[in-house]
Formats: sequence, C-alpha cells, structure tokens
Amino acid sequence: MAVTRYKVPSQAASGAETFSDNLVGRQTTDGSSQLTNTNFAIDKVIPEKDSRDFKTIPFSEYITLDTLKEEKDAPTTQSGNAKKEKIKFKSNLDDSSKSLFGSLKQRLSVSVSKIINKFPAAILVDENSLYNLTDYTAYQSTYNPITNTTQFYTPSSIFFNPFDILITKPKSNTTPSTDNIIRSFYSSYVKYAIDFSGSTYNIVGYTETNSDGNVRLGVEGNIFSGTTGTTTSFLIRPNDAITEEFYTNLDELEDTLVNRETTPKYTATFKVPRDSFDQTSTNIVNVDISWPVSKDNWNIQIVGVNFNDYIEKLSSLGEEIDGYKSNLIVRFLTAPQLFEFDSEDKKAESIFQLYGQNFDKVKKYIDNIAYMRNVSYDSINNVPDLLLKNLSQTLGLSTVNLFDEKSLQDTLYSRQQAEYLGLSLGKTLVEAEYEFYRRILTNLAQLYKSKGTRSAIQFFLKFLGAPEPLIKIDEYVYDVTGLPQQDFEDDIDEVIRGTKINNIITGFTTSGITYNIAGGGTKTGYTFATGITTGTTRLSREEYPIDSNGLPRKVKNLNSDIYFQKGSGWYDLTLDHRSSNIINTELSVLTGNTKIIKTKPKDYTYGEDYFDSFRTLDGLDYGFNLETRIDNLKGSVVLNENESKLTLNRKNINVHLSPSQGINFDVYRQSRDLSLTFGGKLQPQIELTFAEYLDDVLNQLITESHISKYNKSYFTLEKVFNDYITNTNFIPYNFASVNEFINKMSPYWVQVIEQFIPATTLWLGGNLVGNNIFNRCKYAHLNPRYGVFTSGSYSSDLYNCLVIEPTPTPTSTSTPTPTPTPTPTTSPTSTPTPTATPTPTTSPTSTPTPTATVVPPTATPTPTPTLVPPTATPTPTATLVPPTATPTPTLTVTPTPTPNGLSLELRVLDIANIPQTTTMFYNINSGSNINIPGGTSVTFPITCTLLYTFTGLTTGDVILFGTYFACAIEGAGGTGCPGYVGSMTTYSYVVDAPAVQTLSLTIDTQTIPY
Repeated sequence: MAVTRYKVPSQAASGAETFSDNLVGRQTTDGSSQLTNTNFAIDKVIPEKDSRDFKTIPFSEYITLDTLKEEKDAPTTQSGNAKKEKIKFKSNLDDSSKSLFGSLKQRLSVSVSKIINKFPAAILVDENSLYNLTDYTAYQSTYNPITNTTQFYTPSSIFFNPFDILITKPKSNTTPSTDNIIRSFYSSYVKYAIDFSGSTYNIVGYTETNSDGNVRLGVEGNIFSGTTGTTTSFLIRPNDAITEEFYTNLDELEDTLVNRETTPKYTATFKVPRDSFDQTSTNIVNVDISWPVSKDNWNIQIVGVNFNDYIEKLSSLGEEIDGYKSNLIVRFLTAPQLFEFDSEDKKAESIFQLYGQNFDKVKKYIDNIAYMRNVSYDSINNVPDLLLKNLSQTLGLSTVNLFDEKSLQDTLYSRQQAEYLGLSLGKTLVEAEYEFYRRILTNLAQLYKSKGTRSAIQFFLKFLGAPEPLIKIDEYVYDVTGLPQQDFEDDIDEVIRGTKINNIITGFTTSGITYNIAGGGTKTGYTFATGITTGTTRLSREEYPIDSNGLPRKVKNLNSDIYFQKGSGWYDLTLDHRSSNIINTELSVLTGNTKIIKTKPKDYTYGEDYFDSFRTLDGLDYGFNLETRIDNLKGSVVLNENESKLTLNRKNINVHLSPSQGINFDVYRQSRDLSLTFGGKLQPQIELTFAEYLDDVLNQLITESHISKYNKSYFTLEKVFNDYITNTNFIPYNFASVNEFINKMSPYWVQVIEQFIPATTLWLGGNLVGNNIFNRCKYAHLNPRYGVFTSGSYSSDLYNCLVIEPTPTPTSTSTPTPTPTPTPTTSPTSTPTPTATPTPTTSPTSTPTPTATVVPPTATPTPTPTLVPPTATPTPTATLVPPTATPTPTLTVTPTPTPNGLSLELRVLDIANIPQTTTMFYNINSGSNINIPGGTSVTFPITCTLLYTFTGLTTGDVILFGTYFACAIEGAGGTGCPGYVGSMTTYSYVVDAPAVQTLSLTIDTQTIPY
C-alpha cells in the first residue's frame, strides 16, 4: 500500500495538492481565485460604518516594586479591637507546603519577618536574674479594696526583654517610628496584663523608672493576695485581646509556623521526598521543625544559635520543596531567558514571584469550593468557620449568638483553660461558638430525627455545657378527679332543646338581722337575690366533651370556638408564636364621636381555654374536676380502657435550668461519695438514686408535723443545709455562683432549643429561680390559744385570736423555791401547821388558810399552778420552807430565772462594698421578732465584731436571725465570720450544751437574694 506523505505546514501551490482539498466540498480554486464559489455565495452589499464613541477612565499608575504597598491582611497587634473577620481555610496541619505557583522559600522568609515584627512580645520579671539584689520581683505592694486595684514596685534591672520593648519614653523630641506600637510600653501599658501564678491581671497604672531603677505598676485585683510583695517570676505581656488578634490574622503558612496546639509548641511539619536506605525508592516523609522558645516560654527566639539553626533548616526545606513541587511560575511557566538578563536585585524574578503568590491565593479558594458543604469534627478541609452559620440556615436551623456581644475584649477574647486531655489550648467565646455549630451540623440529621423528644432537648442543654443535674424538664397532664353528677344526660338534653333553667345570684339585700360575733362586736346579715337563666349550646350530643359513660372525650365541633390548646402559650411572644388579638382597653378611646381602637395579644393561658369546656360543660354550671400532674414517664398501668380516659394530655412542658436543683444534687453527691451525714439526720445516700433521694429526703427530715407546722421554717432542713455549706471537706455550691454559671453558659440557649420543640407544644423555659429543697417555703400555721377574751392588740402572724388571759398551766419558773419534787414532806417544827400565803402587800404574812405553794409576793394576787388542790385541811407540801423561830417563813425569790445559765455571744461582719444601714432581728423558738440591741438602724462593722450577748438560754433553743431588708446572710460557729454569703436571708442557730457559745454572722447589705 502506497503511503502519501504531506508536509505540515503545507508548501503546496494550491489546495489540490493538500490532504484537505475536499474538506469543505468541491473546490474550483487554482491558486489565484479568492473564494470557493461552488460552496459560498458572494454578497456585494457593503454595510455602512457604525460609528460609536467610547469614553474610558484613565489608566492607573503602573505598579512597581518601589510603589507596591504593604499587604493589608498581614498579622497585626495594634488595637485589640475586633477587626472584620476574613474567610480562612484550614487544610491539613501536617503539610506546611502551602505554595505551588510561588516559591515556598521566599514565602517562608516573608512569613518569618512578619511574625517577628508583629509578635505580641512580653517582658519576664526574672527571679533568677544576676542583677536581682533583693530576691524580690515585686515589693511595697498595697491593695485598695474599694477600687480593687494593687500598686507595687518592680526593679527594671531584672527584666528579660528580648524584643526590646520600650519601657521609658525617649527623651528626644522626635518619637522613633515603629511597626508595632504595642512595643512602646510607656504609651500602650493599658493593653498589657501581668501573668502571675496562672492568672492574668490587667495593668491600669504605670509610672516610669525612678532614680532607683524601679517601675511602679497598678493592676486590677488583689494580685499578691494581700501580701507586700513576691519573690516569684511573673510575665508582663499583651492582654488577651491583643494576643488573639495577632493569631487570628495569621495566614495559613504563618499559622503553621507558630501553631500553639502542637507539642512542642510552634512545631511545623513539611512533606519532602527522601530516598530509601537502599536507594531503590523515593518516599514522601514528614519533617518536623520547631521555632525555639525563650526561657519565659512565651517569647519566640529571634537571635542566637538555636534561632540561626532554625532559619537555616527552614530555608533548606523551602528550597528543597521548590525544587520538586512549588515555584512553578519560575521553573516551568516562564522562559529562562527572562531571568538571564535580570538586575542584581532580581526585579524580574520578584515580579513573577508576586504572580505566583497571588495565583496560590486564588487557587486556595478554587480548591475549597469542593469543601463548602463539608463539616467534620477536626475541621480539616471544611467549610470556613465564618460560614458555619450560613450553612446552618441553609439546612433549616436558625442561628443565634451564644454570647452577649456587648461583652467585648476581656471576655470575648479570653481563652479558657483546656479541660480535656489532648487539648493544650482552650477556646475563646468566638471559637466556642464556631465549635458549637460545627458539632450541631455534624449531628443535624440525627437531631432532626429526634425532634420533639426529651433526648433532643437534653442533648442541646448538655452540649451547651449544662450538667445533667441542672436540667429540669417537666411534662404535664390533667387527671380527672371528679365526674359530673349522675343526671347529666337529662341536663344536656334540656340544654340542647333550650329548656334548661339555671338559678343564679343577681344581687343581695340587707336582712336587718344583727348577729353577735364571738369575741365582741356585731354584724348585719344579708339576703341574696336570685334569678334564672336558660342554658344554651351549639353542640349536639355527639359533640359534647362527655360520653354516655360520663367520661371525658375531645370536642369534635369544627364550627364552634373550641379547639385543642385554645389560649396558646410559648416562652416568648413573637410574630411566629402569638395569641389572638383583643382590644386594649387602656390605650383605646371608646367614647365620643372619634373612637380609637388599639389591640394587643391576648394573655397566654397555655391551653386552659380548651380545658374550661371540660371544667364547665357548655350550657351547664358543672363539669369535670381536673388536677394537674407532672408525668415525665408518659405511661401508666390501667385496669381497663375507661380508666385511661381519666388522663388528659395537655402537651405542656417546662424546660428550665435550675440552680437550686444543682445544689440539691451536690448535697446528694457529697453525702454519697464522702459518706457524710448532714444535720445529724440525713444519712449517707449510698443506695438511692438522685430521684429517689428527692422523694425520700422530706420523709426523713420532716417529722412531728403536729408540732413543726407552727414554725416559720423547717429547722431540720436548714440544719442539713448549714452543715453542707460549712463543711470543709469540699467546696459547697451556692445559688449565686451556680446562677452565674448558667448565665455565662449562654443567655440565648432558649432560642436554640425552641427549634427542636414541636410548634404545637405549649411551653415555658429559662433560668428557674427558686428555693432549693432545704430552704423551701413553709406555711406557718397560727398557734391556737384558749382562754377568756380581753380587749387589746394581738399579733396576727403568730396567733389565731385576740390577746386573752391564759388559762393557768403549771410552769417550772413560777415557783421561787429550788425544790422540784412534788412529793409532800414534813419536818419536825415547833409549830404544828406552818403555812405561807401571799398577800396583797409586798411582804408575806402567816394566815390560818393553808395553800399548796409559796409564790413571790405581788401587788395583786395572781392564781398560780397548784400541786395539791386547796382544802380546809392543812396539808404540808413539797414547797414549804422549813419554819424558823419566827412564825414568818423565809422565802427565796428569783426574779429572773435562767435555767442552765447558757449564753451566746453574737459577732457580725458586713462584707458589702458600701455597707448599708439596716436592722437585725432575732426570735427564739418561733416567737416574736425582736430587734437586737445595738443592731437597730445601724451600719454593721466591716470586721468580725462582737455585737451582743444572749443569756438565759436552754439547750435546744432555736434562734432565728435576719434583717428587715432581707439581706444575704451566712453564719458559722466560733469567732471567725464566714468569708461569703449564699442565698439565705435568715440563719438559724440551735443552742448546744456549752455554757458560753459563740456565733459569727456575715451579711451583705448590698445583696438581696431572689
């Protein structure tokens, strides 16, 4: 077969000699013709010129290396304020080869320079400095409790300052220029903080170096715990806002070089090719390189042997990677001749490097388009953090801010300490919010499946950081406790036919009859006037909410204004969740010619409008008795189907975080884990669950209810709680701290979980403020008193009747003799029948009338307790005083008896920042409140000071202390006042056996608990 060879491009004289002669059909060209006339027609119409004028903007100036401005998104440490966030992509951290078109070596060189110039440098006050002559790193420290600041001196000679931060302002008139104004400490000291013993204290004051070379600093807080100085090293560094701003503005390569989450810190990993040991293969291996850190473990090294070694290794790695992977613009995409005649400073190559770096930036966005819907726990090759909320909204999950944006800088950028193994660095609030939505999106499919269940709500609350004991979710149902009367069928029939007549009260008239009121006074009676109404309904018998057996059933009439959950109810009034509008009578003008009608949403009833049709049957004046009940199990055992109809589902729930329940759990946990007994009665809770403990604790501690019902509080419960908060084996919870924890967890958590509560559920939610089980409210029953009525005032909060003369009852304090034995005894005397009888005079006289006892003489004879009824026959008694030579018996009278002689010293301390004037009261054994002498309308001392001494107490007396402003109060036995207050507004003390006892109370007159 002959092979025809053609030369490309063709050198033929005409198309006939080419291989594509017939490519467009039959041609008639011979080398001189202009067109292939066989296939194409010639149009001889020449269109006229279409003239247009175009105006362009003048071209900008050419960009040269000399006019190229500094990159705007370089890392900064300037203000500490929130900058406009930029989208950052997080690729694999174990590959620091972030360049492809540009040179990695050149980029590493620029990144190192930027990091050194903008690093948040610190000063170490070094205790091991050779120039430390006094061993003190800080001295002459003074703390001001009013301003909560500390002033102290520190010697500048022991400063370790590798970045040459300017401490003293230069004396020259020309201020030296700097790329980082934060390093001028004399003008930027308010942006610094002191890192001491793991805590940071913002600097608020600064005085330049004095003649002794000492710097005076002022910080917020009591940094040295009241001492006058310290010998320990501490760090003067930029505050959290400045530090986080620096790390936030790093690009991908810079972030890898100074990665704080690696071990050791600031370790970068590069993938480079390495030949195998036998030289038979080449593999990509990981090479780690760490930026050396100074001795303060904060500053990076910028000089020295270690730093030079680090830079050499970094440059060598960059050059090696450029040789096989990166720097494509220079190596492959441009002709080498362009660089042969380049200038000495390689301007041409630099231009192409700029192109390469910008190509890499564009490629970064192109590559990450594929990951714009990826979300995983490690955040590698994921949607950028800034777009997580956008993705959430795209998938149907509304987003809210989990923190209050008003709290900037200190709180917003403060990085919390890592709480889990494997995490060397905690998160700021912003990062925590990103992490929250990342984990939500990862589990979103499962959450949507479980929407409307307790597990979904509990997941969110636990995920937000709420411990399970704080979570309180209650679901409510109605139990039918009473059925309508037996003849309801006849009444319903009459209502439907319109013949039902109901008697109603239309008014009343004075009857003219006067009644005597027990205890005094009269009252005029009334006569009620009655009328009749006709019961009506729009319901048929089949539509009534009661079946033929007298059991409840749902209303089925669609035309009536009765439907399930009528009255609505949501934790908040919004456009999506609101009730029907009603006329606002307060703002509307309904009189006159011009009427103004304004409406408002009707108050939520949480479905009670619907259940009212069960409580009162339509057209009748009776119905079912309904009682609400918490049913978190949503299941019960019934004997038959009719019994199941006696429970009505309300679809009402409460979702709360309860600080009080958290305290209840901690009492249970400490008692269980440490085998502790609180209050002498609450035994270690070893075999009970927390739910069983809540049910059992009241049965254990509340006893003798026939006596305790007259008390104003449950003393046994309070004693358990007092033992708990004064225990030294652990740190007890208090309401204020737990409540603060809930508020910090997120003020907007309710808006998150509402998306997983069905729209047809009526619910309330939020932070539940209430007493714990040990400080529960108690109804104080009035003490019954019996006797003969007398006029006068009385205390209505203690007794249930007016002041009366008490019926004589035996008391141990009415007898002035010390002999308690009631057995009659006789002694030989010269007088056969000695007796002693009180007379109206002030001295006792002998009379022939025998009595059973001797009482102190008073101006008016008063009936006294009698051991033996008085008779005409003289009877010796146990209280006869042995007769003497005179017929007048000798009496031993104690005007103010003090059994057992116990006393209580009361010490008081007010820890308020600005103590307020108030009055402290007490009562003994639930008696009347009495102002404490020396504690009425006074400002209490700010040191633990003796206020008053109680005498005449007996063992077992319960003394209740409080203030009329209901201030927070705490107490402890001994002479030391507690250093804190809790949520209690009263404190109870039980008198013990020692003759002299001491109670120390701490109050805060600026804190009034809920």
